[in-house]
Amino acid sequence: MRSRVNSGIQRVVKSILREAARMDEKMKLYVPVEYNAGMLMLCHEEPDTKAEASKTLPMPSMVVRFVTMLRGRMTTGLKYILREFLPAPLLARVRAYRAAIMMVNAQFRAQVTAKEQPKINWPITTQVGEEPVLLLLDSSWFAGIFVCTEEFRARGGHVCGVLYDLIPFSHPETVQESTRQAHTSWWNEAPKYLDSVICISQAVANEFIEWQRRQFPENARIPENKISYFHLGSELPDSVEEIAKYKFEKPYGLIVGSIEPRKNHALALDAFEILWSKGVQIDLVIVGAHGWHSEALIKRMKTHTEFGKRLILIQDANDKDLATLYADAVVAICPSFAEGFGLSIVEAFQRGTRVLCSDIPVFREVAGKNAGYFSPFDALSLAQAISDVMTSAIAPLNVEGNQRTWLSWQESTTQLFQRIHLLANARAQR
Repeated sequence: MRSRVNSGIQRVVKSILREAARMDEKMKLYVPVEYNAGMLMLCHEEPDTKAEASKTLPMPSMVVRFVTMLRGRMTTGLKYILREFLPAPLLARVRAYRAAIMMVNAQFRAQVTAKEQPKINWPITTQVGEEPVLLLLDSSWFAGIFVCTEEFRARGGHVCGVLYDLIPFSHPETVQESTRQAHTSWWNEAPKYLDSVICISQAVANEFIEWQRRQFPENARIPENKISYFHLGSELPDSVEEIAKYKFEKPYGLIVGSIEPRKNHALALDAFEILWSKGVQIDLVIVGAHGWHSEALIKRMKTHTEFGKRLILIQDANDKDLATLYADAVVAICPSFAEGFGLSIVEAFQRGTRVLCSDIPVFREVAGKNAGYFSPFDALSLAQAISDVMTSAIAPLNVEGNQRTWLSWQESTTQLFQRIHLLANARAQR
């Protein structure tokens, strides 16, 4: 069974949409929709028939929009969103469609929810000086969406894409071939159809700027003042479970993240084998779903002499479990050699856990001086860092008093919306 704890795009989308929905209680900005055959359809809460359950929307004026195309089955990220925001009768029907969630301005939302006719007449009124923004929040890596974005732009809208990373370009050997093709093909075309890009870290934004310089002539790039970034937040419960599902007697190091090549679990296991060979009393707990190209490593783990003893693999941890696992860990380890952000860093910070990171630019940006660092290509470097943490009275996490070193998801979402507003109102400088 795959874990419901995903530290990738799905987790980000779920968290941002949850906070956006909370904001919607006052601002009334968000409407669930379906994307089907190039059209957007508004979803009612309790549909009786397909005709009564949807309204065709000819690309209305929006503030924010999340969309995921289905290719034969519902994606994990979409399951999260639909389960949280749509009632069961509607969820059952939506599974047959290419689904999306749309977030619109308050005036449009009032218009579409107050009327029963299936078609919304243009123009949709907006406030003076307001430029509607279409935010592609999820991994919308399918060319069909560009038809919709062009129609939106033709109506005076601003289209902003979220870039999580450029790993399929920089490390193609670490991602599934179908993902690599979808991602690279989409982003090779995206500058023609996007007005701005917002990344999940400054490191990714810098990488995107350099990538554009190599990839396109100057007049075909998204201008640098139309490229920004925001930081992700932590959503773990503030208190841990008194009776936790996972409790370990021995000290342990914790790794949270799907098991795939770029996450570098193999190097972490090498480092722990070095420690175990020296008699160091520390376990390794790995929380994550089996990702692409993980078969060999999973086999290595499950046939390891320490599997189930000092090597623990968990796939069914929820957020409450994670809060406990972080809080009880001696150290949280982030060994990736390629990342867009590093959610496990901020989650560990929230729980007051010591953090060790591979020495890559994005981790330096996110963790700063509050973590220890090691080479992502040297198991001995990590083993020494873990040993130093265990023998030192001073933790790498250096938080003074009550000062926080992470954003909440509410703060992250607010930051995202504020920076999108700045992008939409900045004059393009090509």
